[in-house]
Amino acid sequence: MDFPFRSVLVPINFDEGAGPALAFARRITESSRATLHLLHVLSVIAVPGEPKSDISRQIEDARKALQQLAALHLDGLPYQVLIRSGDVVKSIVEAAQADNADLILMPTHGRRGIPRWVLGSVAERVVRNAACPVLTFRPDAAGGDISVSDVMSRNPPTVSPLATLEEAHSIMARHDLMALPVVEDATLIGIVTDRDLRLYSGRLDAIRVSTAMTSSPVTVAPGLGVNEAARLLIKLKVGSLPVVDNGKLVGMITTDSVIKHLLDEPGHS
Repeated sequence: MDFPFRSVLVPINFDEGAGPALAFARRITESSRATLHLLHVLSVIAVPGEPKSDISRQIEDARKALQQLAALHLDGLPYQVLIRSGDVVKSIVEAAQADNADLILMPTHGRRGIPRWVLGSVAERVVRNAACPVLTFRPDAAGGDISVSDVMSRNPPTVSPLATLEEAHSIMARHDLMALPVVEDATLIGIVTDRDLRLYSGRLDAIRVSTAMTSSPVTVAPGLGVNEAARLLIKLKVGSLPVVDNGKLVGMITTDSVIKHLLDEPGHS
């Protein structure tokens, strides 16, 4: 395809529309020298008393997630990653102007559950306000909803509540984990995270996991839809959630597994 544009802005959200948006962008630009500017807009609201580091972490987490999506899906194509916060329409329009975009690729509809900022009303407002052309498209809908059990990691590493934090740290480092389920008699009783370990820095060998863990953590069922699990991960600002069936730990679902689902789902490549 002879594609005349050289700078293309693609708004991306971390949902089932991300895969189709990236695939569509690649399909229409891969034969040209167009640079793709991938934009994610965060609805960051400053709360009085909230550490600025929390907001900075949200921005950095979003940047890393978008870079991972791009690196996996746009290999060989020139792209840049953009993170903005605030009003979605205003952020898209301003980003297009700042990067001299001569086209915006804008998803308009998707399957049930896609967040509101990729719906038609937002796309229509972008069309009205953007200085450059806006190409709207409907992401391809795949088959039935994918459940957590389809993408979770099975038989995840665990730790006993009687183990020391040093032992937990060793397991997490070996498996490159940010969180570790705490299991007793095959039953999930808590979770210990890298943040918990930092609180006891210098004393890891003297503190039991039971002291530092979060008891009765939020869990998801294996039959829950991936989209719902993704929204829960974002709402709780965590990178992983235990998957529990009848009180027994059966897996873990992570931000990474959700991203891989978006990229690998049939019809999204």
